[in-house]
Amino acid sequence: MFTPKDIQSQLLNTIKHDPSLEDFEKEAFTQEALSFETTPPAPNTRVTRYHDASYYLETFILDTNHVLITDGETIYLTPKQRFLSFRKMDKFMKAYEKQQLKTFDLEDTFVITVDMRNAKTILKDMATPFDTFFKETMQETTKALATGIPGVRLTYTGNDEVLLFFKQTRPNQKQPLFHGKEQKLISVASSIATNTFNKALLQSPTYSNKAFTVQFLAQAIKLAPQTEKTLEYLWWHVNNVSISSIHRFAKLVMPDSHLGNANIQTIMTLLDEQGRSWKDEVESHFKYGTLYYSDETSHWQDWQEADPKDLEILQACRTRNSLKETKAFDQLEYTDYE
Repeated sequence: MFTPKDIQSQLLNTIKHDPSLEDFEKEAFTQEALSFETTPPAPNTRVTRYHDASYYLETFILDTNHVLITDGETIYLTPKQRFLSFRKMDKFMKAYEKQQLKTFDLEDTFVITVDMRNAKTILKDMATPFDTFFKETMQETTKALATGIPGVRLTYTGNDEVLLFFKQTRPNQKQPLFHGKEQKLISVASSIATNTFNKALLQSPTYSNKAFTVQFLAQAIKLAPQTEKTLEYLWWHVNNVSISSIHRFAKLVMPDSHLGNANIQTIMTLLDEQGRSWKDEVESHFKYGTLYYSDETSHWQDWQEADPKDLEILQACRTRNSLKETKAFDQLEYTDYE
């Protein structure tokens, strides 16, 4: 397999022996080829495609299945890979959900998403946007779902949503509850979530008047069998939580009139100007959500909260390959057999 350094050497050799090039062109193309870094950028560096290369070099590089990227200062020659963009992934995942809902295959990896139907009604009388009771109750609801439905291998909660990831971990693994029948699975998931949350409201001295007012909806979505592709779905949700968290924190600091339709980068700059830090002031769960791990040693019943750093690292991933370096990837790759 050719490395970027090999590609650069081939390019220099091609330029040197290309009879169609004038001497001044050879010199210019050689200097341009030598200006590219052949070592990859630091992990999670924000990069974009570099489009200002000469046509001669760009054509040669693309033919070798490589690409030029830049962090704004340095230009790197790297193998082609899919870069993660929230805006593009947001459109893709919404369309992907609609496409896959009716084609759920029990043999594939799949996710059940559970979300609160009337969250705004519940939250309006709480210490929003970062209410401790709401956070802790969603976390307990998540664990109740993970222990109540066999087959869950990774679970996550953020805002008013819960994600339950199902994946085969041994050849003779039993089918999920109800043999994996979609409608029954999502009915049970919504029921467990609704009952758990309402029970907590009923036992709360502050919010007992809201008991039996909460409803959860669920849906099952087929995912690609490759673990890194499965994690794209989690990455999308974690980034959704982070973006909404930044907006909510900014509204506590500044009036809506000051924020307008500002994008995330602008909002972060405005917060810095106010001497406020979303990253330092907001609790980890409200920034990224909460992830839970378990394994066969507890028969997938002892779900432990993951290190918050795991989600921070996952949220910062910018390529599919970098998702493979996360703890969530290891959890989904876990097998009960050698």
